[in-house]
Amino acid sequence: MGMPSMSILLHEVIKALYYVERTDATIIRIGSSGGLGNPAGTVVVSNKAYNAFCKEEYEIVVLGEKVVRPAIFDENLASEIIQHQDDSFLAILGGTMGTDCFYEGQGRLDGAFCEHDEERKLAYLRKLHEIGVRNIEMECVALAALCHKAKIKCADVCVTFLDRIQGDQVIMTEAQHKEWESRPGALVAKFIKARLSNAASATTIQ
Repeated sequence: MGMPSMSILLHEVIKALYYVERTDATIIRIGSSGGLGNPAGTVVVSNKAYNAFCKEEYEIVVLGEKVVRPAIFDENLASEIIQHQDDSFLAILGGTMGTDCFYEGQGRLDGAFCEHDEERKLAYLRKLHEIGVRNIEMECVALAALCHKAKIKCADVCVTFLDRIQGDQVIMTEAQHKEWESRPGALVAKFIKARLSNAASATTIQ
């Protein structure tokens, strides 16, 4: 999807929530990503959102001027989601870096253009790992920033298709792809089911 499409989606959703006067919404993105230091198939529930400068910020240009907004996830929501993991797959809390480019912006060596080498790439990825980044994708910063500005709780739940420290190519079977891709949805479904069950129980008690 990428940051621009995420921005369009959220502007429309946030407006719709305003028109129907809902102030208690929760937005959860599920998707895929590249991992950092964790095996392929790991699900990362984001507790931090970083841009490519390793800052928890979202930058856009408005009327020719740079606007910087804080990109902040609701860490309590992330912790609540991770509580519903089981032994069927590994799920972890971790920081997520969002970039505007799949190839150069993520330090890949296999794009049409590449002006860095393996050594510089690994130094950058290890720096990310040291500050707590556990996966890289292209939406989290816009998601965290726009929802934070709108005072809407949000989460980013992504499966990793590879460990970027080990390489740039995704190597998996069709069966693995199908199973791994289902993991974020399975985890979030358990979270939603628990939320609905708790709400039903509260209504019954009242």
